[in-house]
Amino acid sequence: NSSEPHLHFHIQNVEDMNEATGAKAYFENILVDGKLKRDYSPVRKEKIKNIKLSKFIRQKKIRGNKMEALGIMGFIFGLAALGKVMLLEKQLKEKGVLERDDKEE
Repeated sequence: NSSEPHLHFHIQNVEDMNEATGAKAYFENILVDGKLKRDYSPVRKEKIKNIKLSKFIRQKKIRGNKMEALGIMGFIFGLAALGKVMLLEKQLKEKGVLERDDKEE
């Protein structure tokens, strides 16, 4: 657990968690425990940061309350992650790995 804003997400091939197979999420460029990783899938207990947001903070362009700034960063990171998940879902549906929404069950 963390006192800081953070995001948990899970990628799976079908909606029902009891029948689903999980898929790893890979990031093109990400800071993991302070080190740059490329095409990397984070594992439990690692601390990850978006590179662009990390540079933004170092340059001190975020002003005001630190917790508010961290909350905004968490939200932005969450949106970026959601975008990647949505793109991955589309690609997996196109390849037939995931069921399309328009199919009848």
